[in-house]
Amino acid sequence: MKKLICLVFALSTFASANLFADWIVPMNQVPRSVINAVKQYFPQAQIWMVEMDDGLYKVKLNNGLEVEVTPYGQIIEIDD
Repeated sequence: MKKLICLVFALSTFASANLFADWIVPMNQVPRSVINAVKQYFPQAQIWMVEMDDGLYKVKLNNGLEVEVTPYGQIIEIDD
């Protein structure tokens, strides 16, 4: 019984951690409006990775910046 409780606890912890994780989005599935918005403001930077979080795209650039963009291409926040 003790093992079963530990197993259920471990599985629920793992499942809840995955629910709150950011989703990595392949570049071919990132909306063109998101890519265009980032390239307009940072033409020299390269996009390294894009994550989806709460309906926003977190675009990580090679210059260390992280840009949050709506699916329609509006930049919400820029973090360094």
